Amino acid sequence: PDDAACCLEDTCADLAQVLCSGNIPCSYRTYDSLLKGTTGAALDFPAIGSASSTITVLTETEGGVNYDEVLDGAIVYGSVRVRVHGLVHNQINEIDITLKHVDANGISLDIPLVSYGCSDAIGYFGGNDIVFQDYGPAKSICTYASENGGSIGEDGQTDYRADGPLGAFLGLEAAGTWELILTDVGGKGSGGITGWDISFIHLPPDNNLDGVPDVCE
Repeated sequence: PDDAACCLEDTCADLAQVLCSGNIPCSYRTYDSLLKGTTGAALDFPAIGSASSTITVLTETEGGVNYDEVLDGAIVYGSVRVRVHGLVHNQINEIDITLKHVDANGISLDIPLVSYGCSDAIGYFGGNDIVFQDYGPAKSICTYASENGGSIGEDGQTDYRADGPLGAFLGLEAAGTWELILTDVGGKGSGGITGWDISFIHLPPDNNLDGVPDVCE
């Protein structure tokens, strides 16, 4: 969200605004792989097939005493955002981009960010950093491309709505693996990304079930 959408936590309309307030209350915490230095690796689209890059989110018991690690048992609570850096491909309608999470309990969920077969997106990705999210006025890649000549140029929009609901990750444990999967279905194009990051709000566990996260007591 931009600065105009930001607020203090006691006046925020939603968790997306809390993210940029710089004053996160005890019960909500943010995880951002870019700030953690765990950016996902660069990838090339294969001629036909899939390639993937994984970001592993550790718990404090695994990762030491770093405050920015998620607490053991913390759940994804809001504002899941995926930033794909330097996305290039010369045939938008030939690719899939999927986010997969396998949490600490082994629960697996795949959500499409870009889906194969958008008939109106016949052009290219020009190398922008692309942000996928659930909230705000952003349009999907397919919708935006169809309204702008079929392509996502270098000077195009950078924020898009994911094709699938990123909110489906809410309630899963935050720790585990987050995997970005690039698939070239048609084999007629080429391209790749220079890296990727994920951020989300997570809620520490309430093991004594008194309605307050244990770390806040």
